[in-house]
Amino acid sequence: QPRYPTNQPTQLSKHQEFKELERKGSLRTGRRRRSKAKQSKEEQRHAPVSSLLVFCFVVVVFIPSSSSFVCCFFVFVCQCFVSVSRVYPEAHPTEIIMADPGADLDPRHDQDERHSSDPDDDPPAAAAPASGNLDVPAAAGARKMSSASPSGQPPTRAWAKMRSSFSQAKRVQTEVVEEVHESHPREALIGDVLKSLHVEKTLTDKKIADEVKSHPELKAMFVVAEDDVAVEEQPRQLRTVTTSVTDDVDVSNAEPFVQEAIRLFNQPWTRVHKKSLEYGSYANLLTDSSPPSLPAEDSVDFDGATAPPGLDEHVLRNFNEQEEAKRRTALAQKLMSHQPLFTVYDGPRNPVLCARGNPQAYDDQNCMRVLFEAEKLEFAVGNFEPMFVSVAIYDVIRRVKVTESFNFDLNSDGVISLLPERKAGRTPKSTARAAIFPVERPSPDLFLAVKVEKIQSGQENAAAVEPYMKGSGLRPKDKEKLVAQVNVNAQRLGKFLQPFAHGYLPLFDDNGRLHCGKATRIQLTRSKNDLGDDSFCDLVSKDFYLKNKGNEARSRRSVNATPLLERKLLPCDFVVNCRQLKPNEEIPGCVTSTLLPVIPFPPETKQVTREMQAFTDKQEASAPLSEYMHTFYFYPISVNLNRHPNSSSRNVALKIRLLPDDEDPHAPGLPVCYGRSSQPDFCTEIITSSTYHQTRPWFFNEEVKIRLPANVCNSHHLVVHFYHLACQQKRKKDVQVENELGFAVIPLFEDGRIVPDDQHARPVSITYCQHYMKPSAVDKLKYVDGGKQVFTYRTRLESSIYSQEYNLNAFLHVASLPTTQEIQLTRSLNGLGDVDGFTQLRFFPLLANMLLHTLRSHTEDEVAKNTLFSLARVLGTVSSLFPTKMNTEQTPVLQTYLAYLLDDHAAAHRTDDDALPLHLAVMRAWLAALPERKKYCLDSVYKQSLFFFDVISKSLTLKLAREKSLTAAGSRANRIDKDTLQELDTLLAAVCEEVYRWHVGNQKLARRLNRSVSLFFRDLFGILDRDVVIQMVTKYVCSIDPTNRDPVHVATKFECLTIICGYEHFLLINIPFEYPIEDVSKLFSQWWHQHPLIGLLLAEVDQCLSSENASIRQTAIRALRDILWKHDKDPRFADPLAKQRIANCFFPLIQIIASHHEIFDEAPEVEKSDWAVSLLFVLRHCSRAKLLRHWWRNDTQKSLVSFLRALFTCTSVFRQPVMEYESSFVILSVLEDFMGDNKKPISLRENPLIRPVFDVLQGLLDKAQPASFLLAAFDTIRWFINSFPETLFSFPNTTYCGELCYQLLRNTNINNAQIRSRAGSLIWLLIQVNFAQRQSIARMKLQATIAISRLAKSQSTEYAHLRKVMVDVTNMAMKKHGRDGLGAEIAGIVQRLNKVVDDSVRIAEFKFDPEMTQDLYYDVSVGYVDSPDLRVTWLENLANYHKAQKNFDEAAECELLIAALVTQYLFKAGLSQGTGLPLCTTDFESVAPNVDSEPKLPDVPPEKAAEEGVYQSDVFGIAGLLKRLKSASAYFKMGGRYEACLDVLVPFADYQQASRDYVKLGSVFSEMQQVCQTLVNTAGSRLFGNYYRVALVGERWGELNETEYIYKEKNEVLFVQVIKDRLVAQFGQKYGADRLEMLPNTLQLNTAADRKAFLATANKEKNYFQIVTVRPYFTKAELEDRLTPYERNHNIRHFMYETPFTKSTKAHGELSEQWKRKTILTTDRPFPYVKTRLLVTERKVIELSPIENAAELIEEKIHALQEILNAKHDGNPDLKSLQQNLQGTVLPMVNAGPMAIADIFLKNWKDYPAEHVLHLRACMKQLLVTCRFALALNKSQITAEQNDFQEACEDGYATISAALEPIFQEAAKAGKSSSTASLTESDDF
Repeated sequence: QPRYPTNQPTQLSKHQEFKELERKGSLRTGRRRRSKAKQSKEEQRHAPVSSLLVFCFVVVVFIPSSSSFVCCFFVFVCQCFVSVSRVYPEAHPTEIIMADPGADLDPRHDQDERHSSDPDDDPPAAAAPASGNLDVPAAAGARKMSSASPSGQPPTRAWAKMRSSFSQAKRVQTEVVEEVHESHPREALIGDVLKSLHVEKTLTDKKIADEVKSHPELKAMFVVAEDDVAVEEQPRQLRTVTTSVTDDVDVSNAEPFVQEAIRLFNQPWTRVHKKSLEYGSYANLLTDSSPPSLPAEDSVDFDGATAPPGLDEHVLRNFNEQEEAKRRTALAQKLMSHQPLFTVYDGPRNPVLCARGNPQAYDDQNCMRVLFEAEKLEFAVGNFEPMFVSVAIYDVIRRVKVTESFNFDLNSDGVISLLPERKAGRTPKSTARAAIFPVERPSPDLFLAVKVEKIQSGQENAAAVEPYMKGSGLRPKDKEKLVAQVNVNAQRLGKFLQPFAHGYLPLFDDNGRLHCGKATRIQLTRSKNDLGDDSFCDLVSKDFYLKNKGNEARSRRSVNATPLLERKLLPCDFVVNCRQLKPNEEIPGCVTSTLLPVIPFPPETKQVTREMQAFTDKQEASAPLSEYMHTFYFYPISVNLNRHPNSSSRNVALKIRLLPDDEDPHAPGLPVCYGRSSQPDFCTEIITSSTYHQTRPWFFNEEVKIRLPANVCNSHHLVVHFYHLACQQKRKKDVQVENELGFAVIPLFEDGRIVPDDQHARPVSITYCQHYMKPSAVDKLKYVDGGKQVFTYRTRLESSIYSQEYNLNAFLHVASLPTTQEIQLTRSLNGLGDVDGFTQLRFFPLLANMLLHTLRSHTEDEVAKNTLFSLARVLGTVSSLFPTKMNTEQTPVLQTYLAYLLDDHAAAHRTDDDALPLHLAVMRAWLAALPERKKYCLDSVYKQSLFFFDVISKSLTLKLAREKSLTAAGSRANRIDKDTLQELDTLLAAVCEEVYRWHVGNQKLARRLNRSVSLFFRDLFGILDRDVVIQMVTKYVCSIDPTNRDPVHVATKFECLTIICGYEHFLLINIPFEYPIEDVSKLFSQWWHQHPLIGLLLAEVDQCLSSENASIRQTAIRALRDILWKHDKDPRFADPLAKQRIANCFFPLIQIIASHHEIFDEAPEVEKSDWAVSLLFVLRHCSRAKLLRHWWRNDTQKSLVSFLRALFTCTSVFRQPVMEYESSFVILSVLEDFMGDNKKPISLRENPLIRPVFDVLQGLLDKAQPASFLLAAFDTIRWFINSFPETLFSFPNTTYCGELCYQLLRNTNINNAQIRSRAGSLIWLLIQVNFAQRQSIARMKLQATIAISRLAKSQSTEYAHLRKVMVDVTNMAMKKHGRDGLGAEIAGIVQRLNKVVDDSVRIAEFKFDPEMTQDLYYDVSVGYVDSPDLRVTWLENLANYHKAQKNFDEAAECELLIAALVTQYLFKAGLSQGTGLPLCTTDFESVAPNVDSEPKLPDVPPEKAAEEGVYQSDVFGIAGLLKRLKSASAYFKMGGRYEACLDVLVPFADYQQASRDYVKLGSVFSEMQQVCQTLVNTAGSRLFGNYYRVALVGERWGELNETEYIYKEKNEVLFVQVIKDRLVAQFGQKYGADRLEMLPNTLQLNTAADRKAFLATANKEKNYFQIVTVRPYFTKAELEDRLTPYERNHNIRHFMYETPFTKSTKAHGELSEQWKRKTILTTDRPFPYVKTRLLVTERKVIELSPIENAAELIEEKIHALQEILNAKHDGNPDLKSLQQNLQGTVLPMVNAGPMAIADIFLKNWKDYPAEHVLHLRACMKQLLVTCRFALALNKSQITAEQNDFQEACEDGYATISAALEPIFQEAAKAGKSSSTASLTESDDF
């Protein structure tokens, strides 16, 4: 029954609601200016009111007594008009379905309550409860405007006045709505569904508890925990033992945004926890369980001792209906234990994977990590002096440092005791010898730089290193002096170091793999005085890179290559270990770069491993900063003190301190400097190394690491003091070591930010004063070199609270001010666009919080819009750094922020009672920006719409949690106030319009926006009134292309539905109670009311499945399939009862697919499988008794036939064995129930149900099924035979019995004894029931023979099993009925079946020989002349064989032969008169010339056909004839014989014209037109078959010996070698390829004497054959009638081949000796025929003398030229062929041919017969005339480039003409009347 008309497209206004909102001023941005066109439309709408006003005025004037009535009437009509038109100024009638202004919008109120309101009250919409009852949408997206705007504006006065004055208008409008409902039932149904929503009421009703109590297994489906959605505060997941914000971090005076940043790093996480979130994803569709397998019993081989003997007693015992009913019930119950359908389904899996996930917290440690461990540093001279090492990773190509330095020493306790200060300051962290280096991008350009320092010795580097260079060669005395000097230096200069040595280690190979490993040795060389970071990189580049000449590229040398040793190596053993850490590997006892202990950190840890800070480039940032860090790195590069007043400005060392103010440059520094090796963790100052005797020292890998205070301000600065070290101790004088040379001030702040990462320079002051940083101090300070910036250095900031981007700092500062001017804030917002993306990423949480805070605290429209767009741009920039697929939507960065860091007090660094709730702030800013889409780039907002919807959702959830209503039991009606809901509805309406708009220009954006809305709906289901959310969803879905005609829009719609239907409690909100069917005709309506969202889904699927666009259908059915698949695999619903409830909810799908079964049947395979698995899932699990059986007992036969057709299609969809098995059991079980419930209708004659029922059963048996299924199917067949005997044996012209016999006979020959026994028993049962029904077994005799004949085409040679079963049947017959009567008849049937089997075996024996197989098929068919049905069956087999071999001509001839037999029958039965069909076989002669010579039908009157058992096949009828003609037409078309196709289509046209079916007649003419067009298009390019004469000679050929055939080969077989190879391969299978030998064509085998003579000397063990190419032969008279290539290749039986010979033994000789033999062969029948090989029956040989042969050669040349000249009239001459023929005739180099003929035969004319001479002379003259015309044609067609060729041909023609003229005159004497005139230009052609 139709659910609603799907063929009435709804014409709707696409942008109705949003335009209405703008027109009414509902958006906060004010009214939208209307155009003149809109004003004119409004004037037209109000024209009826104006006219009515004039009419009433006239009536009142002229009829005063009627004034009261007229006024009332006028106001009444105005109210009706306003109610319908004013609220919907542009609406179609279907758009006002739900526009009842007097209707209560609360879906929980019933109809009576809605219509009982007082007319004097305000409109109910204004007084609706706080549950937020939204305007109910029409189906096509029409929306009713609320009487109150989102901002809470009151309803218009006119509205309230008219409503309070005239309540009668409601009744009028109700009538209007009812009329619209009648004309648009789909829209009316949607409206009724939404009006009657009761989901929220039902979910809080006692029925749920009762249902769970009755069915505990459904608890997961019906019960949701109160805290299913809950807000939780979780402690931060820390890597470190303590939080990164330690107690000493002081933020008291810090800026507000710094405080907010600190709060972000320290606050607990506020998470919205969803307990059932894992069940809301489609990802489980992609997970494969164990591979499906067939049941164990199907692997058992029943052949053996346990096989049951004879026929199966189970089948033979008496039939019991009660037992059969129990069996069917057991089968249905057993089906529930089978594997789930979707578990074994092998269809394509591409579900929508955008459900909510569980994002991980930020992790900025996700790069490669290399563990570095220093094992030993031993010098050959000995380890007696403290050595200090620092290592860092450098990129030597980019010349940058990529990690901070790791400082360590390997000094023993005895050695380090030389430096008491160092020993006292040692801590586990400062004595660490292992470090973890993070590497963002492994590259062969990364090197580990090593610097070794020693105590300042007062010597230049070369002198200080010299003793160590001697190593073990150092004399003991010198070593003692060296040790003594070290001790002295340690006491005096111990805290000062000098560079000693350096080295490097390549880390990675060219593939990015770690090159170094365990026990890696690093070579060291002495340091140079001028070694700095840049020079170090140059040094490594020189060693490991070679610069290509003329090219900037550098080629990498092997990492194992020996460096270019221009420097001497220190004799030492420096061993380190390096290895790459696994991704999640943690090293116990590790500390971060800020010295925080990392978990795990055992308390007893002594050996600490330090993590090094990676200096991440902007392009390498991968995650926001997640821990507090505020570190400043200072790198001195060089200082130039050459012009210092103090001449002793050498041996320079630097002291760096951080000071909070500029009171005193010598004030103690803050204890924020990270200590170096063997120093306290934090120091007040750091002293650099010094290079002896250098006034301009350079510093290599000199790093000062400082922990900046959180409240750093402009007064904080670095002070660098420069000291001259008095290294040499003067005798008897205590010299001060440190002599200050000056200081430099390094300010930390510049332009409102910390100094940027770059190289800087500062002057060095040599005098001091207080407040030296103030401008006034400039005059008080004296600088080196006149104030030049002699000190250069680099800085780097690694901070998670301060950025070095000016615009970012400016915004953070402005946004955190208590009061901010709008202009200032707008300017700072605009500046965010200039901040690079990686900086935005690193500071994203802080930036997002501050933007959201701005959105909440600044309600001005302009600021809100600017903030919204700025936030959208930031989100877009951050997202662009992480390209994601469509199924993830949001980058992990945004997901983590939303999940962990966002709370409803975003950036709440101050109390602001006026701040809007976050969800309202976002919605209002969004709505404010909508009308100005041209001014603002709204697409940036839509790209990040999911983020904004998530913010709204989480904010609403947090609000409900604070109000303690989130987990409260009961109704959700009052959770959210009405204004909020109204604004939300307005926003969603606007977004829907945007989805439609963006589909035109940016489909990807529209899809993203659609997904965002869909996920937002899912979130709302967990927190809001579910009735309201269902209204929103329905409104949104129905607004997207209501007609479902645009594939893009349909894809959008179903993506939305798929996401929504994947909601974890989707089934609950559809109330999955077990509802009975109230009225089958209103089934769909009932289900939609009871399951609102499933009803919406099915309604959209239904409409799409009727589309002719396969893309639309596939989108719809794929979405439905995924939804069913997802719920089927949900572990909560594994119980059979739960699956039944799921299937029950989708029960109308059965009706839907049945109604579209024709489309289902013709759909592509992939689409068809989705249809089938969805239908079978519902059929398998739905309630059989209460739903399925009730439905088909009460629905129409038309619907049931459609259902059975759909079920039949399902039988052939699946290819995977296990899926095929499971689906077959479902279909069989359903079919048995259907037949049981419809037994009486099926038993009726010509009932439309029987054919589709039988088709389904046969479709199940057609496939190779497992044994367990076949046993179940045989039980069904047994029941069918006993239940429907009349259907099988009494109804005339039915083939059900034969089809059943075919399936049973096929299964008697399989390798399973039990199946064979059961199948044979059913054959016996068929015979018995046939006899009981008709007292005859004539039908079984015929149908069984036809069935076994069909079986013959299986190519199987093994029929032993079938024969054994037939013996069992015969034995049973003898046992039951004796050897006479019925027993003898049964034995006769078996004997006939065995004969067919014998024929089949013989055919199988010659399967290697296609031609012999064709002969056997044909011979068998002729053997059944007395049984036309069998004859037709074998001809069908032959046609199918030809089809498989692609012999389409022969297949068509088989079909025409069958058609001729049917024509004879129709003529005998008197059924063909007046039909326009052929009346006799002669009507087929034009296309099937052999038909009339075929055996005729037996002389059996049609009225006695049933008694004789003939003409029982459905072929013998008009429909059968038309079917055969149609097949023949198709075969002719495939074979390229379009003329024959037209001849076959003529009877079709005649029949349709006689039947007056002009629609089909037009189709026939259309097909004929297409065939004619194809014929024209392929003219001249068609190739027909080729023919070969094959002679077989030799005794080993057997009956084929001395036979001669014409073989018809396909047109691609162009050469003898091809057919030879085929025949050798073909016959070699039987005779052996080595026994086959091909004879030459010159060998004469034409006569019996020739063959006898050959065989006398031939090898008797050989099979000889001869192949000659032949061509059709026609007489001149025949050629005049056969004008076209088709006519010369159709109905041909004469063929010719030529053999050259001479009177000697040679085949070829001189022209005067060359004879030619023409052999003309005649076949027994003309081609084409039902066979491709025909026997040669006649032979004629003609021998041509040399002069006759020469004349024929000339004629051939003339014919070739004439063909080209004749083509000129068609405007398409073949110039290439023309020029080739001219070149072979007239050019001097080749004209010896014609001249030689003339010289030999015409000059010596007396030696030859006169008639031959005259004929040759005439031919030669005609050749010259033809050449003259050919030359003229060529001249008219060629281009200038071919003029030379033309001239050569003309000269040749003139030469040959002149030479031949005297010869012609001499030859003319051979005849008395011969003409002697010479050739002139006037000669006629």
